Amino acid sequence: MSGTNGSTTTDTGTVLTVPASGSWNGYVTLSGTLASGAGVQGAGSAAPSITVSGAGGNYADGTVVTKLQLNTPAQALGALSGSACHGDVITGYLNVQAGAGNDVLLILNTGGATGACGTSIGE
Repeated sequence: MSGTNGSTTTDTGTVLTVPASGSWNGYVTLSGTLASGAGVQGAGSAAPSITVSGAGGNYADGTVVTKLQLNTPAQALGALSGSACHGDVITGYLNVQAGAGNDVLLILNTGGATGACGTSIGE
């Protein structure tokens, strides 16, 4: 196994890099929060995700490894408080392989969330 072992956490950008011709085994977690302030009338939604970036691996470039759908309700005009929602997800066991000559990355996309965090836990 030649990917990053142990645990790596990020609030933005790369969660994991698997070097060219390497592989990584483990789990990926995703947490996200969506908050709206007082007086915000419209309902809110966000879809943070972790996607694959890189060609030639066992997952196609752009594959969504995991995703959350977060929604907050609409507020009444003049509301004194906002609303928030939070979600967490952990993938099943993953085997990520990079092709010869190309690194494969797992990338955190906040998708409009107020906050998001991605973690890779490898063995």
